[in-house]
Amino acid sequence: MPFPLKGTPEPVTAAVRNKQKNSYMSRVLGQMLEDLQYPQAKDGSIVDTKGFAHLVAWHLVRCGWRKPNNLDNFALREEFDDPIIKKRKVLGGGVFEDAVVWVGFNETDDPLEGLEDMTMREIEALPDEVKYEAKRRLGLAPAVPPRPSPDQLEMPWQANPLITIADAPEEDLVDQTNEGGDY
Repeated sequence: MPFPLKGTPEPVTAAVRNKQKNSYMSRVLGQMLEDLQYPQAKDGSIVDTKGFAHLVAWHLVRCGWRKPNNLDNFALREEFDDPIIKKRKVLGGGVFEDAVVWVGFNETDDPLEGLEDMTMREIEALPDEVKYEAKRRLGLAPAVPPRPSPDQLEMPWQANPLITIADAPEEDLVDQTNEGGDY
């Protein structure tokens, strides 16, 4: 049938749906950015959020934030309002106790789900912090990871301090030019 019958809606393709969703999400992002323009705290202090508002807004929109009122006649679309991301506890040592990582909404809550069915080769291929947690759960590693000794730690850089006392009389100042050319 080359032409649809009169009054029959055309089927919505995945590409059209993605375009609609992207347009909707962009509009919601715009609303959030407007609300983050110079926000005011309870005590009256104002924050300039230009440097980070786009990061916070994009994150919250993907978490499912929507402006609840319809003052700008922007209709909410329920099919696009589900969160896209969710938080998952970070595994491993050396992180804050409440640290989380944001993952796709359909990902598992535990990256080690199905650990019992993994082979040692699959466990060894995991990132270090997840690998240690897997071994800990299987009883192959201690509860607290061993700390490296100070001899094993690398010093990333060092600098020699140069101190100039600004309030000393000029005749007491020593010429600090580099005549040897060693820096």
